[in-house]
Amino acid sequence: MHRNNFDFLRILFAVLVIISHSYDLSTPENQTTSILHPVINTISLSYWGVRGFFVISGYLVLQSLIRSNSVISFLWKRIVRIFPGLILILICTLLLLPFFYTSPIPYWKNSEVLSYFPSNLSLFKLQYSIEGIFENNPYPKIINGSLWTLRYEFFFYLLLSPLFFLKMNIKLVRIILIFSYILSYILYFYFSSSNSSYLNIKLHFTDLSLFFLAGCIFATFNVSVTINSKLYILLITLIILISFISKEIVDYLKYVYYPVLIILFANMYMKPLEYIPLKFGDLSYGIYLSAFLIQQSILSTFSISPINLMFATIFISSIYGFLSWNFIEKRALSFKYLF
Repeated sequence: MHRNNFDFLRILFAVLVIISHSYDLSTPENQTTSILHPVINTISLSYWGVRGFFVISGYLVLQSLIRSNSVISFLWKRIVRIFPGLILILICTLLLLPFFYTSPIPYWKNSEVLSYFPSNLSLFKLQYSIEGIFENNPYPKIINGSLWTLRYEFFFYLLLSPLFFLKMNIKLVRIILIFSYILSYILYFYFSSSNSSYLNIKLHFTDLSLFFLAGCIFATFNVSVTINSKLYILLITLIILISFISKEIVDYLKYVYYPVLIILFANMYMKPLEYIPLKFGDLSYGIYLSAFLIQQSILSTFSISPINLMFATIFISSIYGFLSWNFIEKRALSFKYLF
């Protein structure tokens, strides 16, 4: 039994994304009356939630690579973790969308409907919209804006896989990861100040890779320490104080302190935090994949405040996450040692 807080953190990060999207999707920019919206935008909860996923992923996936018997075995375990849940949400999406369809073209004869499943299953040719779906939403047309992270996630798995052949020399693996981290750091700030083509993709790639690589680097040290909660609070307080002195410094250092805080907290075993994962399973992936679609569906049907949208989405997506984990994802993982 693993005594850690990883499952709790993943659920927390999924909820952070829901909170942020509840405001972003329900109210056009600069037209909100909620006093919470400026605060949520400033903190950027969805940003930190998604980046938290990548830190944990890097940490756990490198450990999986080291334990694997072959590259094929490693990649197969990644496939059975990502694709069953993705296939389920894509099927559920296509079955749900007819209730919101307004195009005169028959639903199943619309070429965009037919291409939605294979395009998004490919990860690298994402299709975000279908003509006649969510056309009049405050944030129009986008069906599931959370799918974009999966292509980076899986691409990082592919980039990491050659390190399998060096896993017996963990110091060399660590050096390569640190070098890659430094290179990504330099490239991110270079792209940030440039106007090159495909700028968003380059920024997303380098930004996400820094958090992923930070998690990987931690895994090479086999972090399993117990940190005093008072010391942890002191670290957070120090970061907050530095942010008052210079927000730029905090922004430059986020690729260091955020992974540190996550990995240290994840290894601080807190029994109350394991209640939901032990009782209901790993709901985080199902919550993350379904929440955006649920929010857009609610907003297409009801006039609802961001706070009510948030609670409704957390409730419905948690049910979906429970069903997805227990009937699809968990069963798929039973095949992870097939290779």
